[in-house]
Amino acid sequence: MKIHKTKMAENEVLSIIERVADRYAYKFRFGYHEVEDIKQEAIIIGLEALKRYDESLPLENFLARHIRNRLITFVRDNYYRRDVSSSTGARLNEMKQALMNPAGIDSIPDTNPALLYEIDLDSEISLRDIYNMVDSQIDPRLREDFLKLLEKGELTQNRRVNIINHIFDILDRNGINREEL
Repeated sequence: MKIHKTKMAENEVLSIIERVADRYAYKFRFGYHEVEDIKQEAIIIGLEALKRYDESLPLENFLARHIRNRLITFVRDNYYRRDVSSSTGARLNEMKQALMNPAGIDSIPDTNPALLYEIDLDSEISLRDIYNMVDSQIDPRLREDFLKLLEKGELTQNRRVNIINHIFDILDRNGINREEL
């Protein structure tokens, strides 16, 4: 960063890097990598890129292009295994992709009580109907927590309460009395 001290203060450069990282973090989020993980990766990429920066170009444009291209590579390298060509390698690729893609709502069995506790299975509305309704109306920002809740994954208490309250709101909006379930 010695080059940039003449034209820009370090905190200005860091501010630009963070702004570009914020812009791309949500777009390149995938699998179990959350927005903050991608943002941190983008900041590291931006800091590494400063060595190759030509001061005659606008810094933000340079960083945006560089960070975007490196994040594309990051996703590709962490999503696929192109180095394996055998049938075993193809199966490994499929397994890796399955881990990175959220499970579809149809893959969740009707007997999974993780979403709503103590549901009477003889109720008029089935668990599949509830899953389908919640899945179609869930806030996209909460989808990852919703899937973790279904799979009994680890969630902080605040995130667990937040997603459960959101699910109850969906049930209430659709006229489903959760006490009767």
